[in-house]
Amino acid sequence: MSHALLIEGIQTSSDASTVQWNIEVSKNDLLSTTPSSIFAPTSTERVAGAEIVPEVAYKVMSEYISAFKHCGIDLHFLAEKLLEKKIINVRQKKKATDEHSGRTTDQRMDQLLDIIKDSVQQEGKVFEYILEILIDEDTILANKLYDDMNSKYREYK
Repeated sequence: MSHALLIEGIQTSSDASTVQWNIEVSKNDLLSTTPSSIFAPTSTERVAGAEIVPEVAYKVMSEYISAFKHCGIDLHFLAEKLLEKKIINVRQKKKATDEHSGRTTDQRMDQLLDIIKDSVQQEGKVFEYILEILIDEDTILANKLYDDMNSKYREYK
C-alpha cells in the first residue's frame, strides 16, 4: 500500500517549496505500529497540542468500556499491564486480583475499568497505554477494539 503526501515548506536543493514523498507501508508494519507512533505528530502535523486530548480520550473510553470488558482480556493480565504502566499501584492490583475478596471477577474488572476511565480523564497518555495493552493482548477482538477506539478518537478529535 502506498500513499502520496504533500509536505509543504521543505526546501530542497532545487529550492522548491513543496516535495511529494511516497510512503509505503506493509501489513506487517501496521501490525507492529505502536499507539505512540500512531498518535505522534508527523512532520506534516507538528502543531502545538498534538498530544492526546484527555476529554476526547475519555469520551472514547466511556463509549467502549463495555466492549473492553467483553473483548476477552484477562483480569490478571490487565492488572499486570496497568501496574507496569503505573496506572495502578501494587495495592490496587492485589485488590483487583484477589479471588477471595468476596467480589466477582466482573466486579473486580469493573473496578479496574473505573480506574482506567478516571485516569484517562486526568491524563490523556493513559489512553495510549490502554491501546498498547490491546495490542499486547493480540486477539481478534482486542485488535478490532484497538482499531475501533483509534478510529473513534481520530473522528472526535
